[in-house]
Amino acid sequence: MICKKCGREYEDDMPQCLWCDAPREDEPSQTKLLCEVYKESPEKFVDPKLENALMDNRYRGKSAISWIKISMLLNIILLLAELRTFGPINAGVEGLKVNIPLSNDFWGAMFILISALLFVATPLFVFLWRNWTWIYHAQKLQSLFTESFFAPWGAVTCYYIPIVNYFVFKDLLKSQNQTLTTFGCNAKPVPNKLLNKYLAINIITLICNFLSYTHNYQAPYLLLGVITWFIFLINNIKLIRVAMDNERELHALLYNNAINKKVEEVIAQRETEPQVT
Repeated sequence: MICKKCGREYEDDMPQCLWCDAPREDEPSQTKLLCEVYKESPEKFVDPKLENALMDNRYRGKSAISWIKISMLLNIILLLAELRTFGPINAGVEGLKVNIPLSNDFWGAMFILISALLFVATPLFVFLWRNWTWIYHAQKLQSLFTESFFAPWGAVTCYYIPIVNYFVFKDLLKSQNQTLTTFGCNAKPVPNKLLNKYLAINIITLICNFLSYTHNYQAPYLLLGVITWFIFLINNIKLIRVAMDNERELHALLYNNAINKKVEEVIAQRETEPQVT
């Protein structure tokens, strides 16, 4: 044990410092999870900062959903550019193998493709950032209530890793359901059917992208890849909305508890005031 007063070391089992007699200061115990603290009395759970944090993350969720929809429009623009350019680009690459110089069609296609990529680059980055921000705070808030498999940064890292992202959502929604059940709120069942669809479309999207790559990004495979990606994004939106609904229920609990506490304080204050005769 290191004395916080004089900085010298003494035995861990001693009640005070051997050198300056300062009383021993134990390390602070780990903060209890909120579900454990308020399990027996959820009506006493009042936390204005947490209430605001839940509301803020609902706004982040709405923003993430909006940018997912924008990214779908951008994917259509990018698909049109790819359909217009991949043919001439592949032809130019194949021609180089037999010493045929690159044509103007090749360079024109490259210009169109690069322009399209630059056009969608910034909005797509914002789309990723908004979704990463939402899942980070959703997982961070949930970790205050129950133990979670994913840390906030772990959830961010795995959010767009195929198949692994299924477990990110499953862990979050399962923990949220446990929290709402503990506090006696309107806890909806974990949407296992939706989660299974999300897992399936993850696998299908991977297969379609692989087929597109092995077939030199031919038009039918490009179109199939975009369709599966859209289905993935639609399921992603649905899962975000489920998580947001759970946060809304929890926010309602905190809000109602705060109102009830304020009413009780007003009543108690009136009871202690002297009666005027």
